Amino acid sequence: LQPQMAPNPNSQKPAIAITGGAGGLGLLISSWMITRFGSMHLSLLSRSGRAADTAGLLALAASSAVVSTCMADSSMGSDAKAALSTIAGTNGPEISGIMHASGILQDCLIDKQTSKTFRQVYAPKLNALQALQREGMMGMLPLSTSILFSSVASLLGGAGQANYASANAALDSWAHNAQVGGTVARSVQWGAWASSGMASEAVLRRLVRIGQGLITPEQGLSAMAAVMRGMVATAAVTSTSLSSSLPQLAVNDFIWKDYVKPAAVHPFFAEFAPEGSLINKEGDDDMNTALSTATASKKKQSKK
Repeated sequence: LQPQMAPNPNSQKPAIAITGGAGGLGLLISSWMITRFGSMHLSLLSRSGRAADTAGLLALAASSAVVSTCMADSSMGSDAKAALSTIAGTNGPEISGIMHASGILQDCLIDKQTSKTFRQVYAPKLNALQALQREGMMGMLPLSTSILFSSVASLLGGAGQANYASANAALDSWAHNAQVGGTVARSVQWGAWASSGMASEAVLRRLVRIGQGLITPEQGLSAMAAVMRGMVATAAVTSTSLSSSLPQLAVNDFIWKDYVKPAAVHPFFAEFAPEGSLINKEGDDDMNTALSTATASKKKQSKK
């Protein structure tokens, strides 16, 4: 799938700004875009200004693209405004696309969540967008592409992620409102990427266990191409033509046989299961037999 991007009338090269651009996912997408578009301007914004993968950044710099890095904390609206103003200044290209991929995790169970954990997660998702909208910059930039990196947690929830799920839901809502106001915006609820992103190895293993697969780089980039062409990709990375005004999409890899199977019954609750119900303990027939025997034995004792 080849992405499409309207040419910037004031520049011979498309110019893209990526928040969170120095992280693993940002560098992956940057490399892919250079492969597709060739000569272009790429501005990678990050809190530290340093790339997660120095070799990856050097490879981008050696390409035909003009690549710059900028230290800008997207949780600080003033930073984002200053960075984009500099990029779009008189000596720089006018930005034709924004990819907003910044974010952090502060996972904890609901009784441990505080206003601070919510603010920490909301800030990088929304502060920069709100600042740019207040200053009218979103309307002034000649944007042909504006992709917001949301999370499938907004759609499905996630253990310990009440703050993260709600922050991404707010990002989705921002995309809806932006389109109503005439701004080009699309929010993509990404699942976990296999080789990039913020999810830890433990989280990735848990997702696979409950039936949510991992998005490979090939799948994710194909889905990105479909998104950029105004199309939606399914978990199998197929696409159908949809209205270009669709503000919200989900890209996730489901292992349906695991995701929709009956929930496993914890041994503690097995004795309370109604007669004739299925005790489903994945991959453990011996445990099922033991639980069924224990239940039958308890019933016999209660009759004595």
